[in-house]
Amino acid sequence: MLASRAGHKRIVLRSQAAPRPHVAGSVLAAAVVDFGGADNPLLRALPDELVLQTAHDPRAAALADFFIAEAAEPRCGGPAALARIGELLVLLVLRQAVDAQAAQPGLLAGLAHPLLRRAVLAMLDAPQQPWRMEELAQVAGMSRSRFMLEFRECLGTTPGAFLSGWRLTLARRQLQGGDKVKAVAQRAGFGSTAAFSRAYSRAFRTPPTQTAAL
Repeated sequence: MLASRAGHKRIVLRSQAAPRPHVAGSVLAAAVVDFGGADNPLLRALPDELVLQTAHDPRAAALADFFIAEAAEPRCGGPAALARIGELLVLLVLRQAVDAQAAQPGLLAGLAHPLLRRAVLAMLDAPQQPWRMEELAQVAGMSRSRFMLEFRECLGTTPGAFLSGWRLTLARRQLQGGDKVKAVAQRAGFGSTAAFSRAYSRAFRTPPTQTAAL
């Protein structure tokens, strides 16, 4: 949401939705951001609240003013404009979060790492790829042993566990959208439907067929 206090605008991003969010000052505009559910690793990595002072970032200040103007006066193409501006505002807040949380193990620390983030983004962008550790290390520009060690220290998990968790998160979203289990298993990069079902059941304590039936 966009809020104002003592003449200064702030962008407040809360990872946990509240029926009636309370912030100090006046709320100028508010919107809901869809991260695809609580299983999204980015959402889990975020603190409960992030605040960006627009006075410290001219780009954020300009985007905030643009967003407020579009929300105050409905015009042709307004919803599309608000969606795009909102995405940019969220991006600026998340970049600040990445920099602020770089010293703490987790996804944000991985995205802040100058080398590891290349491999992290590769897995997030193409989870269906049959990534081997040697390939991911090459993407990061590191030796395999150094990549494995620093990945675990920085993100608090192994590359394989991180990739599997992201695949299952996307698979759950697709199943909830009505996709078939077999098709989801293939797109998620699992070698067989049976292997996918076992991994899914371990992660979510329910079989994928049950999720698909809801």
